[in-house]
Amino acid sequence: MVMGSKDSSITLIIRIQRVINSEGQWEIGYIPRECNLSADRLAKFSLAW
Repeated sequence: MVMGSKDSSITLIIRIQRVINSEGQWEIGYIPRECNLSADRLAKFSLAW
């Protein structure tokens, strides 16, 4: 069975929660795409992969 995009999104959220919980204190903030082109390219690459 192929995972749908909803299943993939839930899996990603669970993985992010595990990382956050294992690393102690975190601060998450919004950075506009124009200000962080490297992260934007990596995000697009991961979607295509």
